[in-house]
Amino acid sequence: MKSGSGLLSACPRYASVQVWAVPALLALHACSPRSPLPLPPGPPRPERAGPALVVIEERTEHLGLAPWEQQLPQPGTEGALRSHLESQALGATDFQQLTPELARAVRSQTKGRSLVDRFGPLRSITFRGSRPLRGPRAALLDQFLVELERQRLASEIALDSSGKIALLQFRIVDVPPEHAPSEAELVTQLRTRLDLEADTDGFAGSVLLVRGDEVLLDEARGLADRERRAPMRTDTRLRIGSMNKMFTAVAVLQLAEAGRLQLADVLSQHLPDYPNQELARNVRLRHLLTHTGGTGDISGSELRAHRAELTSHQAYIDLFGARAATFPPGGGVEYSNYGFVLLGRVIERASGQSYHDYVHEHIFAPAGMSRTGSRPEAEAVEGRAIGYRWSPQGPVSNADTLPPQGTAAGGGYSTTGDLLRFVRALQQRRLLSEQSTRALQVDAAIARDDEAHERPESSV
Repeated sequence: MKSGSGLLSACPRYASVQVWAVPALLALHACSPRSPLPLPPGPPRPERAGPALVVIEERTEHLGLAPWEQQLPQPGTEGALRSHLESQALGATDFQQLTPELARAVRSQTKGRSLVDRFGPLRSITFRGSRPLRGPRAALLDQFLVELERQRLASEIALDSSGKIALLQFRIVDVPPEHAPSEAELVTQLRTRLDLEADTDGFAGSVLLVRGDEVLLDEARGLADRERRAPMRTDTRLRIGSMNKMFTAVAVLQLAEAGRLQLADVLSQHLPDYPNQELARNVRLRHLLTHTGGTGDISGSELRAHRAELTSHQAYIDLFGARAATFPPGGGVEYSNYGFVLLGRVIERASGQSYHDYVHEHIFAPAGMSRTGSRPEAEAVEGRAIGYRWSPQGPVSNADTLPPQGTAAGGGYSTTGDLLRFVRALQQRRLLSEQSTRALQVDAAIARDDEAHERPESSV
Protein backbone atom coordinates (compact mmCIF):
# COMPACT_ATOMS: atom_id res chain seq x y z
CA MET A 1 0.00 0.00 0.00
CA LYS A 2 1.37 3.42 -0.88
CA SER A 3 2.28 5.86 1.85
CA GLY A 4 0.82 8.95 0.17
CA SER A 5 -2.91 8.98 0.80
CA GLY A 6 -5.62 6.44 1.16
CA LEU A 7 -9.11 5.72 2.38
CA LEU A 8 -9.76 2.90 4.79
CA SER A 9 -13.40 2.04 5.35
CA ALA A 10 -15.17 -0.74 7.14
CA CYS A 11 -18.81 -1.47 7.83
CA PRO A 12 -21.31 -4.25 8.54
CA ARG A 13 -21.32 -6.78 5.71
CA TYR A 14 -24.35 -6.71 3.41
CA ALA A 15 -24.05 -10.28 2.27
CA SER A 16 -27.12 -11.37 0.43
CA VAL A 17 -28.91 -9.21 -2.11
CA GLN A 18 -26.76 -7.50 -4.73
CA VAL A 19 -28.79 -4.65 -6.20
CA TRP A 20 -27.26 -3.25 -9.36
CA ALA A 21 -28.72 0.21 -9.12
CA VAL A 22 -27.14 3.64 -9.28
CA PRO A 23 -24.50 3.32 -6.54
CA ALA A 24 -22.70 5.75 -4.31
CA LEU A 25 -19.87 7.12 -6.39
CA LEU A 26 -17.27 7.72 -3.71
CA ALA A 27 -14.84 5.21 -2.23
CA LEU A 28 -17.61 4.09 0.09
CA HIS A 29 -18.84 1.34 -2.23
CA ALA A 30 -17.03 -1.38 -0.30
CA CYS A 31 -19.41 -0.67 2.56
CA SER A 32 -22.60 -0.43 0.57
CA PRO A 33 -25.15 -3.15 -0.24
CA ARG A 34 -25.16 -1.75 -3.76
CA SER A 35 -21.43 -2.19 -4.25
CA PRO A 36 -20.55 -2.24 -7.97
CA LEU A 37 -18.62 -5.17 -9.34
CA PRO A 38 -15.16 -4.47 -10.81
CA LEU A 39 -14.77 -4.58 -14.55
CA PRO A 40 -12.71 -7.69 -15.38
CA PRO A 41 -10.11 -7.96 -18.15
CA GLY A 42 -11.65 -8.30 -21.58
CA PRO A 43 -11.90 -11.61 -23.41
CA PRO A 44 -9.39 -12.48 -26.17
CA ARG A 45 -9.68 -10.37 -29.28
CA PRO A 46 -10.94 -11.96 -32.48
CA GLU A 47 -8.66 -12.02 -35.50
CA ARG A 48 -10.61 -9.32 -37.30
CA ALA A 49 -10.52 -5.79 -35.95
CA GLY A 50 -12.21 -2.81 -37.50
CA PRO A 51 -12.44 0.93 -36.99
CA ALA A 52 -14.79 0.60 -34.00
CA LEU A 53 -12.09 -1.15 -32.00
CA VAL A 54 -9.59 1.59 -32.84
CA VAL A 55 -12.03 4.18 -31.52
CA ILE A 56 -12.47 2.24 -28.28
CA GLU A 57 -8.70 2.01 -27.85
CA GLU A 58 -8.31 5.74 -28.39
CA ARG A 59 -11.04 6.56 -25.93
CA THR A 60 -9.86 4.20 -23.19
CA GLU A 61 -6.08 4.38 -23.40
CA HIS A 62 -5.83 7.51 -21.25
CA LEU A 63 -8.16 5.93 -18.68
CA GLY A 64 -6.08 2.79 -18.31
CA LEU A 65 -8.94 0.58 -19.51
CA ALA A 66 -8.18 -2.54 -21.49
CA PRO A 67 -9.71 -2.66 -25.01
CA TRP A 68 -12.46 -5.23 -25.47
CA GLU A 69 -13.19 -7.52 -28.33
CA GLN A 70 -14.85 -6.22 -31.48
CA GLN A 71 -18.59 -6.74 -31.08
CA LEU A 72 -21.86 -4.84 -31.04
CA PRO A 73 -24.01 -3.97 -28.04
CA GLN A 74 -27.09 -6.06 -27.48
CA PRO A 75 -30.21 -4.56 -29.08
CA GLY A 76 -31.70 -1.79 -26.97
CA THR A 77 -29.06 -1.46 -24.24
CA GLU A 78 -27.47 1.77 -25.47
CA GLY A 79 -30.85 3.37 -26.07
CA ALA A 80 -32.09 2.32 -22.63
CA LEU A 81 -28.99 3.72 -20.95
CA ARG A 82 -29.29 7.00 -22.82
CA SER A 83 -33.01 7.25 -22.05
CA HIS A 84 -32.36 6.58 -18.36
CA LEU A 85 -29.85 9.43 -18.14
CA GLU A 86 -32.07 11.75 -20.17
CA SER A 87 -34.97 11.10 -17.78
CA GLN A 88 -32.69 12.19 -14.94
CA ALA A 89 -31.93 15.39 -16.83
CA LEU A 90 -35.68 16.08 -16.93
CA GLY A 91 -35.77 15.83 -13.15
CA ALA A 92 -37.17 12.37 -12.46
CA THR A 93 -36.10 8.78 -13.07
CA ASP A 94 -38.44 6.96 -15.45
CA PHE A 95 -39.25 3.87 -13.40
CA GLN A 96 -41.28 2.43 -16.27
CA GLN A 97 -37.95 1.66 -17.96
CA LEU A 98 -36.92 -0.59 -15.05
CA THR A 99 -38.03 -4.05 -14.05
CA PRO A 100 -40.23 -4.01 -10.94
CA GLU A 101 -37.40 -5.50 -8.85
CA LEU A 102 -34.89 -2.86 -9.93
CA ALA A 103 -37.44 -0.06 -9.63
CA ARG A 104 -38.13 -1.05 -6.00
CA ALA A 105 -34.41 -1.14 -5.28
CA VAL A 106 -33.78 2.26 -6.86
CA ARG A 107 -36.69 3.83 -5.00
CA SER A 108 -35.49 2.45 -1.66
CA GLN A 109 -31.77 3.07 -2.06
CA THR A 110 -31.06 5.86 -4.53
CA LYS A 111 -31.82 9.18 -2.90
CA GLY A 112 -30.37 12.64 -3.16
CA ARG A 113 -29.01 14.20 -6.34
CA SER A 114 -28.95 12.22 -9.58
CA LEU A 115 -25.84 11.59 -11.68
CA VAL A 116 -26.82 14.35 -14.07
CA ASP A 117 -27.39 16.76 -11.18
CA ARG A 118 -23.96 16.01 -9.79
CA PHE A 119 -21.88 15.77 -12.94
CA GLY A 120 -23.72 17.71 -15.62
CA PRO A 121 -25.54 16.71 -18.81
CA LEU A 122 -24.69 13.73 -20.98
CA ARG A 123 -22.05 14.30 -23.65
CA SER A 124 -21.47 10.85 -25.15
CA ILE A 125 -21.84 7.11 -24.66
CA THR A 126 -19.18 4.75 -26.06
CA PHE A 127 -19.64 0.98 -26.20
CA ARG A 128 -16.73 -0.97 -24.69
CA GLY A 129 -17.83 -4.57 -24.93
CA SER A 130 -19.74 -7.25 -23.05
CA ARG A 131 -19.00 -9.71 -20.30
CA PRO A 132 -20.95 -12.71 -19.02
CA LEU A 133 -22.96 -12.32 -15.85
CA ARG A 134 -22.15 -15.16 -13.49
CA GLY A 135 -24.70 -16.78 -11.25
CA PRO A 136 -28.33 -17.79 -11.68
CA ARG A 137 -29.06 -14.94 -14.13
CA ALA A 138 -27.20 -16.11 -17.21
CA ALA A 139 -26.87 -13.03 -19.36
CA LEU A 140 -24.42 -10.64 -20.97
CA LEU A 141 -23.69 -7.27 -19.47
CA ASP A 142 -23.00 -4.53 -21.99
CA GLN A 143 -20.35 -2.07 -20.87
CA PHE A 144 -20.22 1.59 -21.84
CA LEU A 145 -18.04 4.59 -21.17
CA VAL A 146 -20.41 7.43 -20.21
CA GLU A 147 -19.11 10.99 -20.47
CA LEU A 148 -21.00 13.64 -18.55
CA GLU A 149 -19.95 17.27 -18.55
CA ARG A 150 -17.75 16.96 -15.45
CA GLN A 151 -17.14 13.24 -15.06
CA ARG A 152 -16.50 9.99 -16.92
CA LEU A 153 -18.28 6.86 -15.71
CA ALA A 154 -18.09 3.16 -16.53
CA SER A 155 -21.55 1.66 -16.82
CA GLU A 156 -22.87 -1.89 -17.10
CA ILE A 157 -26.41 -2.65 -18.18
CA ALA A 158 -28.56 -5.67 -19.01
CA LEU A 159 -32.18 -5.85 -20.23
CA ASP A 160 -34.79 -8.49 -19.56
CA SER A 161 -36.74 -10.24 -22.32
CA SER A 162 -39.27 -7.39 -22.45
CA GLY A 163 -36.61 -4.75 -22.94
CA LYS A 164 -36.73 -3.29 -19.43
CA ILE A 165 -33.52 -2.52 -17.55
CA ALA A 166 -32.85 -5.43 -15.19
CA LEU A 167 -29.32 -4.56 -14.08
CA LEU A 168 -27.62 -1.17 -14.06
CA GLN A 169 -24.53 0.17 -12.37
CA PHE A 170 -22.09 3.04 -12.64
CA ARG A 171 -18.63 3.75 -11.29
CA ILE A 172 -16.14 6.58 -11.63
CA VAL A 173 -13.16 5.73 -13.85
CA ASP A 174 -11.23 8.98 -13.53
CA VAL A 175 -11.53 12.58 -12.44
CA PRO A 176 -10.38 15.19 -14.99
CA PRO A 177 -7.61 17.29 -13.39
CA GLU A 178 -9.48 20.52 -13.99
CA HIS A 179 -12.37 19.20 -11.89
CA ALA A 180 -10.37 17.50 -9.14
CA PRO A 181 -11.30 18.98 -5.74
CA SER A 182 -8.76 20.41 -3.33
CA GLU A 183 -7.97 18.44 -0.20
CA ALA A 184 -10.25 20.62 1.91
CA GLU A 185 -13.03 20.37 -0.68
CA LEU A 186 -12.64 16.60 -0.81
CA VAL A 187 -13.07 16.31 2.96
CA THR A 188 -16.11 18.58 2.86
CA GLN A 189 -17.65 16.64 -0.02
CA LEU A 190 -16.97 13.32 1.68
CA ARG A 191 -18.52 14.51 4.94
CA THR A 192 -21.56 15.83 3.06
CA ARG A 193 -21.94 12.55 1.19
CA LEU A 194 -21.67 10.57 4.40
CA ASP A 195 -24.45 12.66 5.93
CA LEU A 196 -26.63 12.18 2.86
CA GLU A 197 -26.10 8.42 2.69
CA ALA A 198 -26.64 7.96 6.44
CA ASP A 199 -29.78 10.11 6.44
CA THR A 200 -31.27 8.05 3.60
CA ASP A 201 -30.28 4.71 5.15
CA GLY A 202 -27.67 4.06 2.47
CA PHE A 203 -24.59 3.81 4.69
CA ALA A 204 -23.66 2.75 8.20
CA GLY A 205 -20.00 2.48 9.04
CA SER A 206 -16.71 4.16 9.79
CA VAL A 207 -14.52 6.14 7.40
CA LEU A 208 -10.88 7.09 7.88
CA LEU A 209 -9.14 9.36 5.37
CA VAL A 210 -5.38 9.74 5.76
CA ARG A 211 -2.69 11.60 3.86
CA GLY A 212 0.82 10.67 4.97
CA ASP A 213 0.81 11.02 8.75
CA GLU A 214 -2.12 13.44 8.79
CA VAL A 215 -5.64 12.21 9.56
CA LEU A 216 -8.01 14.26 7.40
CA LEU A 217 -11.27 12.57 8.40
CA ASP A 218 -12.12 10.00 11.07
CA GLU A 219 -15.86 9.73 11.52
CA ALA A 220 -18.71 7.23 11.81
CA ARG A 221 -22.33 7.28 10.72
CA GLY A 222 -25.43 5.20 11.26
CA LEU A 223 -26.29 2.43 13.66
CA ALA A 224 -24.13 -0.50 14.73
CA ASP A 225 -27.20 -2.33 16.08
CA ARG A 226 -30.62 -1.35 14.77
CA GLU A 227 -32.62 -3.17 17.42
CA ARG A 228 -30.77 -1.54 20.31
CA ARG A 229 -30.32 1.74 18.43
CA ALA A 230 -26.61 1.57 19.24
CA PRO A 231 -24.73 4.25 17.28
CA MET A 232 -21.74 3.48 15.10
CA ARG A 233 -18.41 4.68 16.48
CA THR A 234 -14.99 4.99 14.90
CA ASP A 235 -13.79 2.09 17.08
CA THR A 236 -16.80 -0.15 16.36
CA ARG A 237 -15.68 -3.61 15.31
CA LEU A 238 -16.94 -4.15 11.77
CA ARG A 239 -16.74 -7.24 9.60
CA ILE A 240 -14.04 -6.94 6.97
CA GLY A 241 -14.85 -9.87 4.70
CA SER A 242 -11.90 -10.98 2.57
CA MET A 243 -9.47 -8.53 4.18
CA ASN A 244 -8.46 -11.51 6.33
CA LYS A 245 -6.57 -12.68 3.26
CA MET A 246 -4.06 -9.86 3.81
CA PHE A 247 -3.23 -11.26 7.24
CA THR A 248 -2.98 -14.78 5.82
CA ALA A 249 -0.51 -13.67 3.14
CA VAL A 250 1.63 -11.91 5.75
CA ALA A 251 1.59 -15.03 7.93
CA VAL A 252 2.72 -17.25 5.05
CA LEU A 253 5.61 -14.92 4.22
CA GLN A 254 6.61 -14.72 7.89
CA LEU A 255 6.79 -18.50 8.06
CA ALA A 256 8.82 -18.51 4.84
CA GLU A 257 11.26 -16.06 6.45
CA ALA A 258 11.46 -18.32 9.49
CA GLY A 259 12.29 -21.33 7.30
CA ARG A 260 9.09 -23.21 8.22
CA LEU A 261 7.92 -23.39 4.63
CA GLN A 262 8.77 -22.29 1.09
CA LEU A 263 6.46 -20.70 -1.43
CA ALA A 264 7.48 -23.39 -3.92
CA ASP A 265 6.34 -26.16 -1.53
CA VAL A 266 3.53 -28.34 -2.83
CA LEU A 267 0.47 -28.68 -0.64
CA SER A 268 1.14 -32.35 0.16
CA GLN A 269 4.35 -31.40 2.00
CA HIS A 270 2.26 -29.72 4.68
CA LEU A 271 -1.03 -31.60 4.33
CA PRO A 272 0.04 -35.20 3.63
CA ASP A 273 -3.47 -36.38 4.52
CA TYR A 274 -5.23 -34.12 2.01
CA PRO A 275 -8.13 -36.07 0.40
CA ASN A 276 -7.14 -35.40 -3.23
CA GLN A 277 -3.46 -36.32 -3.30
CA GLU A 278 -3.08 -35.73 -7.04
CA LEU A 279 -4.07 -32.10 -6.56
CA ALA A 280 -1.99 -31.77 -3.38
CA ARG A 281 1.15 -33.00 -5.17
CA ASN A 282 0.82 -30.33 -7.87
CA VAL A 283 -0.55 -27.20 -6.18
CA ARG A 284 2.17 -24.98 -4.72
CA LEU A 285 1.70 -22.46 -1.94
CA ARG A 286 2.44 -19.59 -4.31
CA HIS A 287 -0.45 -20.80 -6.48
CA LEU A 288 -2.80 -20.52 -3.52
CA LEU A 289 -1.53 -17.03 -2.67
CA THR A 290 -2.13 -15.79 -6.22
CA HIS A 291 -5.46 -17.58 -6.93
CA THR A 292 -3.85 -19.71 -9.63
CA GLY A 293 -4.18 -23.12 -7.95
CA GLY A 294 -7.40 -24.31 -9.57
CA THR A 295 -8.66 -25.47 -6.17
CA GLY A 296 -12.19 -24.12 -6.71
CA ASP A 297 -14.23 -22.04 -4.32
CA ILE A 298 -16.62 -22.62 -1.43
CA SER A 299 -20.18 -21.66 -2.19
CA GLY A 300 -23.54 -23.00 -3.23
CA SER A 301 -26.02 -25.42 -1.71
CA GLU A 302 -23.35 -27.69 -0.23
CA LEU A 303 -21.90 -24.81 1.77
CA ARG A 304 -25.33 -23.68 2.96
CA ALA A 305 -26.30 -27.19 4.01
CA HIS A 306 -23.18 -27.62 6.15
CA ARG A 307 -22.62 -24.02 7.30
CA ALA A 308 -23.04 -24.79 11.01
CA GLU A 309 -20.41 -27.55 10.86
CA LEU A 310 -17.66 -25.39 9.38
CA THR A 311 -15.96 -24.40 12.63
CA SER A 312 -12.35 -25.04 11.56
CA HIS A 313 -10.15 -24.99 8.47
CA GLN A 314 -9.99 -28.78 8.59
CA ALA A 315 -13.80 -28.93 8.45
CA TYR A 316 -13.73 -27.13 5.10
CA ILE A 317 -11.13 -29.60 3.82
CA ASP A 318 -13.24 -32.54 4.97
CA LEU A 319 -16.18 -31.13 3.00
CA PHE A 320 -14.47 -29.90 -0.18
CA GLY A 321 -11.07 -31.62 -0.28
CA ALA A 322 -11.96 -34.56 -2.51
CA ARG A 323 -12.85 -32.35 -5.48
CA ALA A 324 -10.80 -32.36 -8.65
CA ALA A 325 -8.91 -29.27 -9.76
CA THR A 326 -10.87 -26.83 -11.91
CA PHE A 327 -7.75 -26.25 -14.04
CA PRO A 328 -4.08 -27.33 -13.88
CA PRO A 329 -2.24 -25.45 -11.11
CA GLY A 330 -0.67 -22.32 -12.58
CA GLY A 331 -2.78 -22.66 -15.72
CA GLY A 332 -5.37 -19.99 -14.96
CA VAL A 333 -6.66 -17.44 -12.50
CA GLU A 334 -9.80 -17.99 -10.44
CA TYR A 335 -10.59 -16.19 -7.20
CA SER A 336 -10.59 -18.85 -4.52
CA ASN A 337 -11.63 -18.48 -0.91
CA TYR A 338 -10.95 -22.19 -0.56
CA GLY A 339 -7.32 -21.67 -1.59
CA PHE A 340 -6.87 -19.35 1.39
CA VAL A 341 -8.63 -21.82 3.68
CA LEU A 342 -5.93 -24.30 2.63
CA LEU A 343 -3.26 -21.71 3.46
CA GLY A 344 -4.85 -21.31 6.88
CA ARG A 345 -4.44 -25.02 7.53
CA VAL A 346 -0.84 -24.90 6.24
CA ILE A 347 -0.12 -22.05 8.67
CA GLU A 348 -1.48 -24.21 11.51
CA ARG A 349 0.69 -27.17 10.55
CA ALA A 350 3.84 -25.10 9.96
CA SER A 351 3.53 -22.99 13.11
CA GLY A 352 2.07 -25.51 15.56
CA GLN A 353 -0.59 -22.95 16.53
CA SER A 354 -4.17 -22.37 15.53
CA TYR A 355 -4.51 -19.87 12.70
CA HIS A 356 -6.22 -17.37 15.00
CA ASP A 357 -3.56 -17.65 17.70
CA TYR A 358 -0.78 -17.25 15.15
CA VAL A 359 -2.11 -14.07 13.50
CA HIS A 360 -2.92 -12.56 16.90
CA GLU A 361 0.58 -13.18 18.24
CA HIS A 362 2.59 -12.39 15.11
CA ILE A 363 0.49 -9.75 13.32
CA PHE A 364 -2.20 -8.11 15.46
CA ALA A 365 -0.17 -7.72 18.65
CA PRO A 366 3.01 -6.33 17.00
CA ALA A 367 0.91 -3.91 14.95
CA GLY A 368 -1.17 -2.77 17.95
CA MET A 369 -4.43 -4.06 16.43
CA SER A 370 -6.25 -4.63 19.70
CA ARG A 371 -9.77 -4.56 18.21
CA THR A 372 -9.18 -7.04 15.38
CA GLY A 373 -10.02 -10.73 15.48
CA SER A 374 -12.28 -13.56 14.34
CA ARG A 375 -14.15 -14.72 17.42
CA PRO A 376 -17.14 -17.05 16.74
CA GLU A 377 -20.42 -15.47 15.70
CA ALA A 378 -22.18 -17.19 18.61
CA GLU A 379 -19.87 -15.45 21.08
CA ALA A 380 -20.60 -11.96 22.37
CA VAL A 381 -17.84 -9.58 21.28
CA GLU A 382 -17.74 -6.11 22.79
CA GLY A 383 -18.36 -3.41 20.20
CA ARG A 384 -18.94 -5.77 17.26
CA ALA A 385 -21.62 -4.38 14.94
CA ILE A 386 -24.53 -6.35 13.57
CA GLY A 387 -24.34 -6.95 9.83
CA TYR A 388 -27.36 -6.41 7.59
CA ARG A 389 -28.59 -7.27 4.12
CA TRP A 390 -31.35 -5.76 2.03
CA SER A 391 -34.76 -7.41 1.81
CA PRO A 392 -38.16 -6.25 0.54
CA GLN A 393 -38.89 -5.29 4.15
CA GLY A 394 -35.68 -3.25 4.41
CA PRO A 395 -32.40 -4.15 6.16
CA VAL A 396 -32.45 -7.44 8.06
CA SER A 397 -29.70 -9.24 9.96
CA ASN A 398 -27.29 -11.20 7.78
CA ALA A 399 -26.38 -13.63 10.56
CA ASP A 400 -27.80 -16.55 8.59
CA THR A 401 -25.30 -15.92 5.79
CA LEU A 402 -22.15 -15.78 7.93
CA PRO A 403 -19.78 -18.66 8.74
CA PRO A 404 -19.69 -19.74 12.39
CA GLN A 405 -16.26 -18.14 12.69
CA GLY A 406 -13.87 -16.18 10.51
CA THR A 407 -11.20 -18.08 8.61
CA ALA A 408 -7.96 -17.43 6.77
CA ALA A 409 -10.13 -16.54 3.76
CA GLY A 410 -12.32 -13.95 5.48
CA GLY A 411 -15.03 -13.29 8.01
CA GLY A 412 -13.08 -11.44 10.68
CA TYR A 413 -13.68 -7.98 12.13
CA SER A 414 -11.59 -4.88 12.65
CA THR A 415 -11.76 -1.08 12.85
CA THR A 416 -10.54 1.60 10.49
CA GLY A 417 -7.96 2.56 13.11
CA ASP A 418 -6.63 -0.98 13.34
CA LEU A 419 -6.45 -1.29 9.55
CA LEU A 420 -4.35 1.87 9.49
CA ARG A 421 -2.10 0.37 12.16
CA PHE A 422 -1.70 -2.70 9.96
CA VAL A 423 -0.66 -0.51 7.02
CA ARG A 424 1.79 1.40 9.21
CA ALA A 425 3.31 -1.83 10.53
CA LEU A 426 3.87 -3.03 6.96
CA GLN A 427 5.34 0.32 5.89
CA GLN A 428 7.69 0.35 8.86
CA ARG A 429 8.77 -3.26 8.17
CA ARG A 430 7.64 -4.41 11.62
CA LEU A 431 5.89 -7.49 10.21
CA LEU A 432 8.05 -8.53 7.26
CA SER A 433 11.47 -7.87 5.79
CA GLU A 434 11.91 -5.40 2.93
CA GLN A 435 12.07 -8.24 0.42
CA SER A 436 8.92 -9.99 1.62
CA THR A 437 7.03 -6.71 1.92
CA ARG A 438 7.77 -5.97 -1.72
CA ALA A 439 6.55 -9.43 -2.67
CA LEU A 440 3.37 -8.86 -0.69
CA GLN A 441 2.67 -5.57 -2.44
CA VAL A 442 3.21 -7.02 -5.92
CA ASP A 443 1.71 -10.50 -5.97
CA ALA A 444 3.25 -11.15 -9.39
CA ALA A 445 6.60 -11.24 -7.62
CA ILE A 446 5.36 -14.16 -5.55
CA ALA A 447 4.18 -15.97 -8.65
CA ARG A 448 7.30 -15.56 -10.76
CA ASP A 449 10.29 -15.02 -8.44
CA ASP A 450 10.36 -18.43 -6.80
CA GLU A 451 13.95 -18.64 -5.69
CA ALA A 452 14.17 -15.10 -4.36
CA HIS A 453 11.35 -15.74 -1.91
CA GLU A 454 11.84 -19.36 -1.00
CA ARG A 455 14.36 -18.65 1.76
CA PRO A 456 14.39 -14.93 2.68
CA GLU A 457 17.49 -13.97 4.60
CA SER A 458 15.82 -12.31 7.58
CA SER A 459 13.64 -14.23 9.99
CA VAL A 460 10.75 -13.50 12.30
